[in-house]
Formats: sequence, C-alpha cells, structure tokens
Amino acid sequence: MSWLAGTGPHPFPYHYPANRIFSGAATAITRHHRRYEPGTHFRALLTRSTLTLFQHADILSDLAAALAGSIGIAPTSNLDPTRQNPSMFEPIHGSAFDITGKGIANPVGTFWTAAEMLRWLGEETAADKLLDCVENVCGNGVMTKDLGGDANTKQVTDAVCKEIKRCYA
Repeated sequence: MSWLAGTGPHPFPYHYPANRIFSGAATAITRHHRRYEPGTHFRALLTRSTLTLFQHADILSDLAAALAGSIGIAPTSNLDPTRQNPSMFEPIHGSAFDITGKGIANPVGTFWTAAEMLRWLGEETAADKLLDCVENVCGNGVMTKDLGGDANTKQVTDAVCKEIKRCYA
C-alpha cells in the first residue's frame, strides 16, 4: 500500500489518493448539500463513485445520507473494479437491529442498493426503472417519518412494489 503514502504507483491511476478524495468529498458534500431537497433527488447527491478506504467511505456515505435527509435512503457497495472477487451491496444503515420489528425502518436504501447491484450487473434499464419507482412513491408523499412522512416500512415497501408492477404492466 505504498501508494497511500505517495511513494508507489496507484493501483487505479485514474483515481485520486484516498486522503484527497476524503477531504475533497467531505468539503463538497458539506458545502453543496442545499442543492438537494431532503427526500428528493436522491441520485444526484449520493451516486458519485469514489475509491476510498473503507473507513473513509463509511464516513462520507453517512454524511451524504444525513445531508440528503436520512441515513435510511442511501445505498453502499464495495466493488472490485477488476471483477475478480465478489462485490458487496447493502444499505448504508446496515441491519439496524435497534429498530427491528418497529415498522420505522426506511426501505428506500434497500431498494436503492438493489438498483446499484442491478447496475453493476449491467442491468442499467432495470436499475433506472427501480429508482424511478422509488422516486415516484416518495414524490407522492409515501415516506417514512425520517423523511417527514407518516408511512411505516411496510406501507412504503408495498407502495414501491405496486409501482414496480405498474411500470412493468
């Protein structure tokens, strides 16, 4: 990992070193977050790909999600750009055991994570349709309390599933 110290070649030369990405991204996310309305325009704020150390990525993704309105909306993925090893996809909030069974978890991050996985698998159209469905549902006011709505987890999930069926009918 000599590239992190700036003493060796970077394995992905088209990316900045992790510390520059972290510093610049944290600044940009913080300075420009007001461009995005909470609960809307999810894709614009959180779909920039960066190569970072896991800890840096975790901090940046939590920051971006919080500024966008809720940690419950954001996806995350740990990708192997060489595609020689498995990649992992999960909502930023993880499993959220502290709210399990309470019906207050925001399922948007899970849907968005599924869209990111579809995109990684080359299914761009399906990924875009899924995100359009989620945005349509949220745009119609069906959101969990963390985004200012009054729906529970099941109601949001059911509304997104219904919208998916409508889009593919």
